[in-house]
Amino acid sequence: MPDSGKKGDAAFFKRPLSAMLLSLLGRLQLKLLLLYVVRLDGIPDVSPGCRTAEVILAGPENLGELLPCMDKKEKFLKRFMQGDYCVMARENGRAAGYLWFCVKESCVEEMSGYEIKIPPGAVYCYDEYVSPECRKRGIFRGLYRAVACWMKEHGKGALLSIISHDNELSRNIHRKLGFRAVRRILYLKLFGFRYLRESGM
Repeated sequence: MPDSGKKGDAAFFKRPLSAMLLSLLGRLQLKLLLLYVVRLDGIPDVSPGCRTAEVILAGPENLGELLPCMDKKEKFLKRFMQGDYCVMARENGRAAGYLWFCVKESCVEEMSGYEIKIPPGAVYCYDEYVSPECRKRGIFRGLYRAVACWMKEHGKGALLSIISHDNELSRNIHRKLGFRAVRRILYLKLFGFRYLRESGM
């Protein structure tokens, strides 16, 4: 993937008029998404997260803990069966957040249907979630720290993710971790019509 320039990063880390227009069109029952593929080369150097939370590599046996965070039983089971990985943060005996990742050749982004190609040696992170009452306490960093440890053990050297432009909190966290925007995806669905456009930064 090509390096992103300063203009591309500026568009990613700010909320321009276009984002407000997307929000307005969404109220008109259009499904319109502006997404960014972001990349971090190397293994992220992540400081320890919340010291009261335990982060584990979850499996199907942890499904009961994951569901109170987000009720996606069928999706979670399908991901485990496909060989995807999930790290889960546990605090005070219950799940506080999770992060999914995979190392397949490609993966389909669930909101838009966009198929992201995963280069050899890279890890694709997706569906990152922290419970509202546990946010801004280092849970997110703890999840990425667990992924970084997994990368070291398995010889991986890059991270990919897809971020919605409207998710300002996620954009800021990924920027602090060192991610850079490399691709822009515009997705439109209206009355059964589906439009998907991809462009470089």
